[in-house]
Amino acid sequence: MKNKLLSIFSLFLLASLTATIFYYREFKRLGCEKKELTRLKSEKIVLEDKEKEHALFLKKFSQIEENFLEKHLQTLTLLEKEKLALDELFTQPSWRSYLPLKERALFLEANQILLVKSEEHQFSKYVERHYKLSKPVEVCMSDVQKILDVIEKEKIDAPQLQIKKWVLEKKQEGLYSLDMEIIERIGHG
Repeated sequence: MKNKLLSIFSLFLLASLTATIFYYREFKRLGCEKKELTRLKSEKIVLEDKEKEHALFLKKFSQIEENFLEKHLQTLTLLEKEKLALDELFTQPSWRSYLPLKERALFLEANQILLVKSEEHQFSKYVERHYKLSKPVEVCMSDVQKILDVIEKEKIDAPQLQIKKWVLEKKQEGLYSLDMEIIERIGHG
């Protein structure tokens, strides 16, 4: 009888131990699955947020101002202080006929940013256009700042602009020669 009781107790102990091990493994597995489910839910929320941001970006990207570069970059007045100084000199009759000043004034009038489209690429969600200067322009540091403000500052109605090439060579104190290429990206509506 003692052996029978010991056998039953051993079987009960073995069954309890097996059940405990089984439930412990299931509990661990469920805990891991719960963590994975929580991670997947978080990942889903992040992806949904990114999709919303992407949709808003594409909407903004496709609602840009027409001819942005033409209106904001090509209309910049370069070497404005020098032009104003020459205009002031030309108010005095003795300076109006001075040939070097006349030549400089003509140069300053022609010294304007004129962009020429060099390439265009069509993609599924946007168009990419490459522009380059028709000829280098003469600038001062304040002109450089104005140009960079147009290209680099984010505006609601501006296309995405990226500088592809930027060559700034010093000509003399305070004057530089600028050659550049710009990439413009515009979304499809």
